[in-house]
Amino acid sequence: MATPDERRAQRFALLAALYEASDASTREFVEYVPLGRQLGLDDAATEKAAEYLVESGLAKFPAMAPVMSITHEGIQRAEELIRADIVTPPTLGLLPAEHALVESFLTAYQRAVDEGELHLEAKEQAEVDADIATMESQLRSPRPKRAIFRESFRSVRSILEGAAGGGLVIALQEAVRHFLR
Repeated sequence: MATPDERRAQRFALLAALYEASDASTREFVEYVPLGRQLGLDDAATEKAAEYLVESGLAKFPAMAPVMSITHEGIQRAEELIRADIVTPPTLGLLPAEHALVESFLTAYQRAVDEGELHLEAKEQAEVDADIATMESQLRSPRPKRAIFRESFRSVRSILEGAAGGGLVIALQEAVRHFLR
């Protein structure tokens, strides 16, 4: 059984993780149980911490699904805790749905390359190839970093927006919408 201080730390850690995973957006729904697991919490501790955040008005359960979203008050509280060095936002790995989203984009990208759909200058192609290699490397990592995917998608988007079509554009738009919200 956790002590009051341990429960408080778990709540703060889940709030900071929710803040990071949602990119401080009240419109993003986050699967909180996998988030808790990334923090090293068991499912019961995660459920208790999540319930506390909701009851305190720092988060909400917007649907009958295992997701939650941070509230405006939750964003403010997380930022206060971070500024005061009470909690550090975790370096979060990818959630399973995000992993699938990246894989879908990489598959669409490879298909577009194989079918000659991309029309890039050599310098642009080299830059996209480097970003793709970074994403592939991160997917193999035991803890792929969301921030690295965010920057890679930002770079790829700026190059591919006018040079790609079909399925690649759809996969890119879905990934960009998620990672660059």
